[in-house]
Amino acid sequence: KALQWMRKRQGKAGRRWVLKCPEHLANIKHLVREFPDATFIQTHRDPARIVASMSAMVAYSARMNTETGTAKDMAQHWSRRTEDLLMASVRDRKLLPTAQVVDVRFDDFMQDMKGTVKRIFDRAGHEYTITTERAIDAFLTNNPPGKHGRIDYQGAMDDLGIDLEARGDALVAYARKFGVEQNL
Repeated sequence: KALQWMRKRQGKAGRRWVLKCPEHLANIKHLVREFPDATFIQTHRDPARIVASMSAMVAYSARMNTETGTAKDMAQHWSRRTEDLLMASVRDRKLLPTAQVVDVRFDDFMQDMKGTVKRIFDRAGHEYTITTERAIDAFLTNNPPGKHGRIDYQGAMDDLGIDLEARGDALVAYARKFGVEQNL
């Protein structure tokens, strides 16, 4: 209801929503119940990189805004939480209607960004127009991979006390389920 109200207030009623939230992985049954006609897009990459990315982002952001705890504490918490979310997606995947799911592997996306977006549009029943293609081209031109640098996952995790090899080992079931190469 809150999202509907906000969209209507912005004059955008009737348009589709795109929601991206890692916490959705632990709430698949609720999402399917509330949004039975939704298209579910799940991105996949080396799970140790997912843990590293999420842990570093939250820990480094939080240390600028909190007086309690440390970046290491935050990273440890989010490392465990991210593992829980990824394993929930393995456990609950059977709840998603197969015809409404698009799995996007990071490496595939990086090889064919426009093709991946077209595949998502097709599955979601959206028209992929020349205007759409031009918007994607403009975005890719203005935002090339690495525009803002790249994270040194191993260095960040060493700094935050997280063993990436152990995290990868803990998430082998995720990697197998979704056909993701573990290559950290």
